[in-house]
Amino acid sequence: MRTLRSFFAVALTTLVACVQAQPLARVEPSPASGCLTAIDEKQALPEYPFVEYKQGKPGRVLVDFLFAGPTLRPEVVVVESSGGDAFVDAVKDQARNLRVPCMAADAEPVALRREYLFQPLRQTVDAGQVMDADAARRQTLLACVKAPADTPAYPQQALRQDLQGRVIGLLTFTSQDQAPAVQLLHRPSAASLTEHLNAWIAGYRLPCFVPGQDRPLLLEVEFVFRIGDSAFGFVPITLQQFLRATTNLGLRPLAVDTTTMGCPFELRLTYRQPSLRNRVASIGPYVAAREPLLEWLRGAALDLKSQTLDSIFGDTADIAVPCARLNIQPKEKS
Repeated sequence: MRTLRSFFAVALTTLVACVQAQPLARVEPSPASGCLTAIDEKQALPEYPFVEYKQGKPGRVLVDFLFAGPTLRPEVVVVESSGGDAFVDAVKDQARNLRVPCMAADAEPVALRREYLFQPLRQTVDAGQVMDADAARRQTLLACVKAPADTPAYPQQALRQDLQGRVIGLLTFTSQDQAPAVQLLHRPSAASLTEHLNAWIAGYRLPCFVPGQDRPLLLEVEFVFRIGDSAFGFVPITLQQFLRATTNLGLRPLAVDTTTMGCPFELRLTYRQPSLRNRVASIGPYVAAREPLLEWLRGAALDLKSQTLDSIFGDTADIAVPCARLNIQPKEKS
């Protein structure tokens, strides 16, 4: 296995009696919500209708884009609009140019919502943030989640071993008054950290869930077990450092020219191998040209010492990507 200097950090302090596990919950957006792309960059936004623009008339259109696949144009459903049909027609016309290239070909259809504001005084068409069509409802459900009032107990065996680490809990709610289904993901060495988690998670409830109306809510909860004031995990790294530490086993080759991707730029990667694919996204606006690199990184596993992997599992790294041409080749299995 490889070691890589300055890849991660562990800072230890004097052991104190206070031992905490800190749950951090979030609802994962669909991957498609992060990659809505205009295939013709010259038509990245709707055109301002000429007559309405000359008359100084503002408009607003809130739409849902229904995508059945990554290479298919969306169906457009108008949720709300003001100002007249010309603004709606402008949005529908531009929608023929939209795709979601990061959507898996065999994925379930997705619905994305976006608001367009036509503002004549500024002579602009402004587009709002892309979100899942049911994002507002799912945020309401997230705010409604009731977690147990206490925190999980730190297992005594793990405490005796000075064992720290992260456990990812995948909680699926399908009822108002029943505990969620649970899947716990962790490094093999961190198994003892899960001793009390299933019983503790059984105290979760989602009282505002409406059966038959709401689709199951998948909640990801990160449990961080720390002793005292210690800290562990990634330090900021470069893409080259990350690539030098990958196993590359089973991954497809990738010729990367970041000069075509708006370099330099930064990525944010949450390392979840081998339990889940890594979560990877650009810091800043989505750039479609980066998607092959991001997709490769989502499947990348690191070849590091077990102790290092224990420290970075579930943690997030900021990765600096320079302007460079890189050739990534899979390794042969021995």
